[in-house]
Amino acid sequence: MRQLRLALLAFLSSFMLHAPLAEANRSRGEEELLGLMIKQHELGTLLVIEEDGRYWLPLEEFTELVSIRIVSGANKGPVHLATPIGQTSVGDQYLATIHGIRYIDQRFFERRLQATLEFDEENYALQVDFPWQRGARPREKSLEQLPDLVPDVGPPDYGLATIHGDLYYSSENLEYGTWRNSLRATGHAYGGVWQVVYDDDIAEYRRVRDFVWMKQLEEQRAIQVGHQRVFTHPVLGTTEFTGVQYAWSNRPIIAAPESLSPGALLTRYGQPRRTFAGVGPVGGSAELWVNDRRESSTRIGISGEYEFAEVILPTRQSSIEIRLYDHRNRNEPVEIINDTMNLSELLLEEGGVTVVSGGGIGGNGLDYVYYDDARRFDDDDHNGRSEHRRGRGATGFVHARYAPRDDVTLEASEDDVIVLAGVVTQLFDEVLVSAAVASNQRGKAAYGIEAYWADGPVDVFIRSRWEDKHFRYNTDKEYWEHHGEVAYQYSKTLRLGLVARHRHDAQFVLPFAYWQPNSRFYLRAYPDTLGEYRIDVQYTFSPESRLYASLSRGNTYVSYTDGFYRDITFIVDFERDYRGRYRASAGLAGEELLGHPIAWRLSAQYNDGSIGAKGYLRKEIYPGVLGYVEFGNDGFHDFDYGTKYDRGDSARNEYRIRVGVTFDLAVADDGLRPAPRQGIRADVGGIAGRIDVGGLDGDQSLADIPIVVNGRVASRTDADGRFFIRNLKQGVHVIELDETGLPIEYVPDQPTIIAEVAAGAVTSFDFETHVEFGAAGRVLDAAGEGVPDLTVLVVDAGGNEIGRTDTNSFGYYRVDGLAPGSYVVKTDGAKAVAPRSRSFSIGNDYVFGVDLKVPRSGGGSGKRRRLQDQVD
Repeated sequence: MRQLRLALLAFLSSFMLHAPLAEANRSRGEEELLGLMIKQHELGTLLVIEEDGRYWLPLEEFTELVSIRIVSGANKGPVHLATPIGQTSVGDQYLATIHGIRYIDQRFFERRLQATLEFDEENYALQVDFPWQRGARPREKSLEQLPDLVPDVGPPDYGLATIHGDLYYSSENLEYGTWRNSLRATGHAYGGVWQVVYDDDIAEYRRVRDFVWMKQLEEQRAIQVGHQRVFTHPVLGTTEFTGVQYAWSNRPIIAAPESLSPGALLTRYGQPRRTFAGVGPVGGSAELWVNDRRESSTRIGISGEYEFAEVILPTRQSSIEIRLYDHRNRNEPVEIINDTMNLSELLLEEGGVTVVSGGGIGGNGLDYVYYDDARRFDDDDHNGRSEHRRGRGATGFVHARYAPRDDVTLEASEDDVIVLAGVVTQLFDEVLVSAAVASNQRGKAAYGIEAYWADGPVDVFIRSRWEDKHFRYNTDKEYWEHHGEVAYQYSKTLRLGLVARHRHDAQFVLPFAYWQPNSRFYLRAYPDTLGEYRIDVQYTFSPESRLYASLSRGNTYVSYTDGFYRDITFIVDFERDYRGRYRASAGLAGEELLGHPIAWRLSAQYNDGSIGAKGYLRKEIYPGVLGYVEFGNDGFHDFDYGTKYDRGDSARNEYRIRVGVTFDLAVADDGLRPAPRQGIRADVGGIAGRIDVGGLDGDQSLADIPIVVNGRVASRTDADGRFFIRNLKQGVHVIELDETGLPIEYVPDQPTIIAEVAAGAVTSFDFETHVEFGAAGRVLDAAGEGVPDLTVLVVDAGGNEIGRTDTNSFGYYRVDGLAPGSYVVKTDGAKAVAPRSRSFSIGNDYVFGVDLKVPRSGGGSGKRRRLQDQVD
């Protein structure tokens, strides 16, 4: 198999514009592109060199993937590495420079760090195991293990915690221009968390889209006030109202799972309405696909984090994918993440009870203030099936669940329109079933059934939904959907199956396949809701060089990406859509422009008979603030996500430009911090702080210093020594500054701070530090020889002893812990026949060469000196 893969790699490389693996002049061994895996989790790919049964690994790439920091010697000189178990130096015998890249021998990690690196032929990857990953961190503690502590600092009673916004101006042909502004703010008040979302087009449209306050009253109760969108069951749909919601359970609860918009305080499970979040390429984009249909897209900010909030998912076996795109090519995913739900999450433990209820006026209450006709903005309008609760006066709901046994949970719901009864049960320890029936006030009915069975490599999922016409508002047709799926995990790399669907617009039974034989190649083929296949194929030649193709619904897309020169990437792609129109483009992209860290791209494109250009510039203008300029002509319609999904028949030769700024910031006492966008929760807050060096203008970096929360590294400082940590449970936490990461002269006054965190608030504090340097020198006798074993004292200007030490066998001494000031160093009169002293001063650095001369008889080892005198 290995030979076959290498042959395939060589064959494909011969067709590429640039193939690093085909380089003929090698100074060591054979180059191979391998995956890198830790605990069966793939971190990325590496171009390694095999020689005599061992691997040479690219130093910078490997250490970055495994979270080992290069303290010094990143480009040249001695190499020192910082690992979770301490710092270590790398001997020259373990280093080699090949083709201008510095490599490190795998034996260094095996001998010096007791790590294991083994080749996994099945995954064509290196399996790496480090000693610090073989067990839990011994210092890590849960909040329950911490003693009752009195906090040193606390959160503000009221205030603003985070602000997120987008402001841009767009223009067509430099004639018609529009402004758009969106602002979301969160904070803390009256022991709870609040959020306000405001949209504005500057000219005429203004709307407070969301406004809410929520509070976790105790472990089993929570309350929420304001504009809310509640989803309690797939058969019910969404209830939107402005009012009050209350939740109770006889089990501990977490109110309002993280979401951008306020939903149900107690969700049904983990859950048909879910939030997806993660990390992707900075400046790129993320797409959420459900059943092979793109549901949503979002830009990935400078934090690298993305989020899809409050996504309604109908079943466990929905094909859920998150596709991540690099900013240089928004048509080619660099990673596809699969996610699923499990019906077992619907089951409460025996005796468990949950009740959530709410009521108020339908829709967004502030719309009645801003708009005379009380127009509804249908953000959650899923094909109109939830409109029966919008803008129709008073509304309310109640949803209760009870588990008489561990394997049975009963549920019931009622609002002003629908009554529902349902059950979730586990049969034969292997089959999970969820079923519900509902009826509205007009006597129209609906039902929903989901069942899941798994036995070894086989999974079976069945879903059946039916709704009578007029069951929902504005639906005059009967609705049904019956879906079944059988999947077989043939091996770790191959999954096969059949999917069947019957509904008003599609009836089919079709096979599907997922195949990923190694980290370099994958193939996915799956039919969408209409029975049309989407096929994705990607082959990776190196971390910066890959070939990608996609076919779906008559569209064909092929692209080749190659980081062929330094930080510049070459991208060429081709597309033919279902109408028979062609598009081809070629361009360059990079992360640096004229010596400045500016992301850019410029491409030329042939588009259905027209020739045009497109490009952008993006730069972080302040930590947490991203500015950008995007431009294009000849039918480029979608600045954010390329032209693949939004290209109509509008006239060509349109010149478009967009200038904007995006900001994601947390508000601390001493200023703003970058803060990734996330939803609100009623049980978490954050902390922000910095390392205060007293205004000294030293050249020591304060970046990458660990901040430890309850015994676990939770964040690292930026170049200015600042940090921000979010999603901390409300309560008391132990915050530690890891002194081992500080420059040696900085000493914290209080390295451990007890901080109290409140929901929706940012607790601010500083680690105050002072500087301590040292003095070193040598005690010499009259002959210029070092005097050993002699005690040396250092006293300050007031005559107070600051430190003492003994000279070594060569007469050298060193005294640390000295603040800037004037000092006197002297020999101990009790040991020296003729004590000596010398004045010196410390400014903003260590002082060396503070030498003392004593008579020959002043040596600390008197017997050895007298014997030497006799010999002389």
